[in-house]
Amino acid sequence: MFPIKKFIIVGTVILLLAIIFTYFSDPDHIDYDYSGIVHDVHESRSGYTFYFDTADETIRCYHSEEPVDLGYYKIKGNWSDDHTIFFVEYILYLD
Repeated sequence: MFPIKKFIIVGTVILLLAIIFTYFSDPDHIDYDYSGIVHDVHESRSGYTFYFDTADETIRCYHSEEPVDLGYYKIKGNWSDDHTIFFVEYILYLD
């Protein structure tokens, strides 16, 4: 009987990890850094640069996928070392 209990425990743990991973990979459950309007979208060699207007500031951004010009978005990512461009990791279109 001991091996059966062991497999039940391992299976339950794997199932819980899968549920947690699915929950936190859903775009609705990501804690976004900014929300605002995208404008001045330009294509670069490996992606797209654009400006992102929040309520307080305008941010220059880079993302591998093209956002809709004048679209309302939430973004999450990291600043460059010199804080001149924001590298977008997650983007959620809100329109």
